[in-house]
Amino acid sequence: MGSEPSCSGTSPSSPLIVSATGTTEALESNEIAQNRRKEDDFLVTHLQPCPEKVSFDKQELLQLVNAVTSSSNESDMHQPTVKLLNEISKTIHGDQNLPTDQCSFDSLVDSFEGDMMLGHKTRRLLFLDHHHGPPAFHPCGSIAKSDIVGVWGEEIDYAKYRTGDDNCYLDVPCHEVNTIGELKPCPNNAKGGTLTITYLWPLMQARPDMPGFYALYSHLKGYRIIWADTAGPIASPMIEWDNLDPLIAYVYSMYHPPPHHYLYNPTISLTAPEHGFDPANVTYTISVSYPLHNKQEAYSSLSLGDERKIRPTSAGKRVYHHCKPIHWGEMWGRRSMVYSGKPRDNPDSFVVIKDAYRAGREVKIIEHIHADGTVPGVIRLINGIGSTNVQVEGGSLSTAPRTSEAHSGRTLDRLEMRSRGVPFHKAKSLLDLLKATYDVLEVHRFLVLNRGVLHRDISINNVLMYPEHVEGLNGKETFIKDSPKFIDEILQPFRYDNDLLLLLSMF
Repeated sequence: MGSEPSCSGTSPSSPLIVSATGTTEALESNEIAQNRRKEDDFLVTHLQPCPEKVSFDKQELLQLVNAVTSSSNESDMHQPTVKLLNEISKTIHGDQNLPTDQCSFDSLVDSFEGDMMLGHKTRRLLFLDHHHGPPAFHPCGSIAKSDIVGVWGEEIDYAKYRTGDDNCYLDVPCHEVNTIGELKPCPNNAKGGTLTITYLWPLMQARPDMPGFYALYSHLKGYRIIWADTAGPIASPMIEWDNLDPLIAYVYSMYHPPPHHYLYNPTISLTAPEHGFDPANVTYTISVSYPLHNKQEAYSSLSLGDERKIRPTSAGKRVYHHCKPIHWGEMWGRRSMVYSGKPRDNPDSFVVIKDAYRAGREVKIIEHIHADGTVPGVIRLINGIGSTNVQVEGGSLSTAPRTSEAHSGRTLDRLEMRSRGVPFHKAKSLLDLLKATYDVLEVHRFLVLNRGVLHRDISINNVLMYPEHVEGLNGKETFIKDSPKFIDEILQPFRYDNDLLLLLSMF
């Protein structure tokens, strides 16, 4: 399986320039001036500048910067960098005059009826030294080890992950990590920036509820800030430690991201378990919002606090519990995620949900295939109508613009499917495998000749066997006439059993 909306960024406030010697350079060379302009463009596009009214202890920040830049090796950098970030976060969180949407995640918790949202902005963004090992319970078994992780909460909440007297932490669950940092002492070490971006990939796998991510890479001479979503990562130029304004904006943006930078998806939350939370078996609650067509469709609408970033505009919704990820696509690209879950009002049934950026074309193909009736051998949709864009105030949830002059980005589409099966390579016998191979060719022949559709992405992940289907929202379905002839119909002509062995999915 297989990358922008208009962004009218706010100009950054006057940079807080704090040098290691306590002086501000009055003149800059042309090269430094160019870098400053690039930094300003990154600030405008990808960071929300901290309001000038937030008052920082400049002397404290200066001492912490000196501790970072005077480190003799990578290990010495960890604690002063964590302290610097936490000092910034504590000041931002403690300011009582921040925008009201800083506390909006409390309403998210209420709206999901007990399910767990991990971005509680009434709590502090806490940075932890986590260089001893990777975050725990990664769904794909990743062992990517970031030096610093950012979580929401207080130190007491993470005391059980402390490793001893060195103020280091270990085995923080990966689904609680919101941002990461990588430290390298040598300014010429290109590996550090590459590692930071590499480590964002498994974080994106572990946090399907986060559309976008911030990260930090630093060394003794300066730092870079990274924004990443499914359109790919983008980094600021290297910023010297005498300019802390972008670093402050990085932390502030975690509390209050700039326009079109979505850190949390309100339609996905951790399913609250009945008997204690098991971080090794994470499942999600997923809601699908849609426009109402009549009063009988009036489910209770989502009531969310942050009108710009997270409030769906649709009035109706379907909710699915215990949705377990079963497939992860490429994180840079469509960022396809497939879940197997259960409808909230019918736990004996099932649903397969696919989230992907720009999946609309796939939906139109499936709709076209089933337009004249259900075609056996092809996945079926819950409502027979296709996907729903995940909506936010003013439009669809989308990727961030790459630059301040960029426009529309990739939108997140959600498919609700009422068909499932097992992967092609898990056939129960060689005979079943051979039969299914025939059926693959027969379904393709039918689709090409009768629907003008050729599947261009055949793999063991989208040819499924032993299919199961549940009834759609439209009631009893009608099958097309002259449907594909499956091998079992040829071998047993008096027995008719729709797609006995084959299910073709993911166009």
